[in-house]
Amino acid sequence: MIRFIELPRGTQAGISTLKARGGPDRQQGRNAMNRTILGAVAALVLAAPAFVQPVAIAENIDALIAAAKQEGVLNLVWSESSMGDSTVVAKHQAAFNRLFGTNVPLRFAPGVEVARFGNQLYTEMQASQPASSDIFVGAAAQTLPLLQRDVFRPVPWKMLSHTITDAIVEGDGKALRFQTALSGVTYNTTMMKTPPARLTDFLMPEWKGKLASTPYAAGFDILAADDFWGPERTIDFVRKLSPQLAGLIRCGDVERIATGEYAALVMDCISNTTVEWQQRGAPVGYAVPADGAQKRYYYLSIPKHAMHPNAAALFTVYLLSREGQKVIWDTMHTDLDSLEGSGTAKQIAEYEAKGIAFPEISIAWWAKHTEVDKAKTEMIAILSRK
Repeated sequence: MIRFIELPRGTQAGISTLKARGGPDRQQGRNAMNRTILGAVAALVLAAPAFVQPVAIAENIDALIAAAKQEGVLNLVWSESSMGDSTVVAKHQAAFNRLFGTNVPLRFAPGVEVARFGNQLYTEMQASQPASSDIFVGAAAQTLPLLQRDVFRPVPWKMLSHTITDAIVEGDGKALRFQTALSGVTYNTTMMKTPPARLTDFLMPEWKGKLASTPYAAGFDILAADDFWGPERTIDFVRKLSPQLAGLIRCGDVERIATGEYAALVMDCISNTTVEWQQRGAPVGYAVPADGAQKRYYYLSIPKHAMHPNAAALFTVYLLSREGQKVIWDTMHTDLDSLEGSGTAKQIAEYEAKGIAFPEISIAWWAKHTEVDKAKTEMIAILSRK
């Protein structure tokens, strides 16, 4: 991170005086000025937080708990739409410390959009600055670029919890699945009594000028993969969908669906915000189109330059525990579908009973399908012309 340095008032005055003197003392004045500036810069650099070289993460749970207590705090930054606000963090803090008998405070700050925050972490690492957050939370699309830039450190997760298996650890031990998202359509139940069963049904004349989509082609990127619709068919669909749209909104912008500004958001990233509005009595629903079903995972990773890596690792173990998953389900209305007792698994089973299949969108899948990026760029350009 680059910061502009403001010199002390006396330094500026000294510079002005030295410039005015001239004559045979000019060089001596310049030397004095340089020493003054260098001294001021050195003092500011020394005062800035220095990056501490990474310490080892403990390889058994008792040692990890002790190390987390020693570190004494956990810094967390994430998007509120993905993991909740400060009230949710307070619930996690209570359950986390209760589970392990610790007293580690969670210092939370709301984050910017996930990809932008990933760039921030990378910039901090390049500048040898501490990570803003001890944990990164992101989907495969945001996590993979940081894995490729070697931002994260491996964690011995399987040695720390019997809940954590090979099936949920990815990226050579640097990314841990903890949450499942089912991409779908958020719709107004008054304007759309029964949502179309397939994405292609949204091209019907009755929906012209009544729909919204996202400016970043959410959900359509996956369809563009060779083992889904493929780039050509998906781009053609987005081109035909564009005239149906009345505007572009963000994932989770459910209020604009609830008020009737739009009949539906095609597609939404995850159902959690829709469920929250349903619980308030809003006329909204969420449906997974049969031809667009996809199961995305969200991951936890620990930056190499995290200041509290053991506290971070312990918190990730908590999030995969029954207690942690319950808080996620109760507050964000989702969890990891592969764990016992998962509410998301029950939702998936209901869709599967209707013949809808959910391909897994993992980090490995994303790395394999490089054709998606080019198609996504073209689809964003089509949508942005609205």
